[in-house]
Amino acid sequence: MRHEVFISHTTGDRLKADALCRRWRPTASAAGSLRATSWGQDYAEALVDAVASCRALVLVFSRHANDSAHVRRELELAVRRGVPIVPIRVEDAPMAKTAT
Repeated sequence: MRHEVFISHTTGDRLKADALCRRWRPTASAAGSLRATSWGQDYAEALVDAVASCRALVLVFSRHANDSAHVRRELELAVRRGVPIVPIRVEDAPMAKTAT
């Protein structure tokens, strides 16, 4: 399934990501696209496919995202695939200088 935008966020920022998603598409949620994967499809595989096929990745940036290895992997995948990244800072948190 082709996704126009992939919203990268942590569980701690799910409500903020859902609010952003609803502003763009009132009937959607940020987590809904991966929940709609085919039965039996591997979640990690679905995530890779979603990031690889999207037109842009929106990063919901917060202290939670800054500390998340999962968010970093999604960003690295987007960079490797040449997917534009649009950061949206939802709190005043400093960005990590190095990967953990």
